Amino acid sequence: MKDGSQGSNSSFDRFSSHYEEYVEDTLKVWIGGDSSEYFLRLKADEVGLHLRRLGLDPTRLTALDVGCGIGLAARMLYSKFAALDGVDSSRGMIERARQLSLPGVSFQVSDGDRLPFEENRFDLVYSMSLFHHVPPEYRSRTLEEMVRVLRPGGWVFNFEHNALNPLTRLVVRRCPLDEGVELLYAREMTRLYREANLGQAHTRFILFFPKQFKFLRGFEPYLSWLPLGGQFYVCGRKPN
Repeated sequence: MKDGSQGSNSSFDRFSSHYEEYVEDTLKVWIGGDSSEYFLRLKADEVGLHLRRLGLDPTRLTALDVGCGIGLAARMLYSKFAALDGVDSSRGMIERARQLSLPGVSFQVSDGDRLPFEENRFDLVYSMSLFHHVPPEYRSRTLEEMVRVLRPGGWVFNFEHNALNPLTRLVVRRCPLDEGVELLYAREMTRLYREANLGQAHTRFILFFPKQFKFLRGFEPYLSWLPLGGQFYVCGRKPN
């Protein structure tokens, strides 16, 4: 599977030892300099809130983090689920993730074109800013693999940078981790969901106000329909 390291086991290995420093330096472009923890926490909370809006209890669900990197998102989400696994094609990133020693969490290296799990394994599969690292010709296959390991009736969430947001584009241009990537528009992600036969697809936009305007962040949930947020996510359900 062509995942967050663009199909290479080593292309992200060179960033693994100082991953956090690269991210934090890049985020200084986001006016006021929010930390990566703020962005990850917001997305982790959004997953939990959205599942509850769907009438689901996350603590009863098994989850898979695809393109998990060094496990930063998993660190914030593992306690919300009954069980969590993480997978990435970078061995260096997985080695860092394993050092977190999160109770009940397993991290594995993904080689080749398939996720290292059987069909219908997880209740929820998600990624955080994975697909812009995937070459366009492999994006359908990547989503198909996420759906393959998802149980019937399960949900898939994918968070992505919003190509319509000029500040997001500036952040991506200045990030060494994102060299050569091609950002997605929300409409492309929804198209991929349709092609993967994912039902009840829903798109929400997040991250509207930089830290300088954090006093306005309380209004962000009311703007989730507006395609100008710094990021968006699309969720969809695998048919029973």
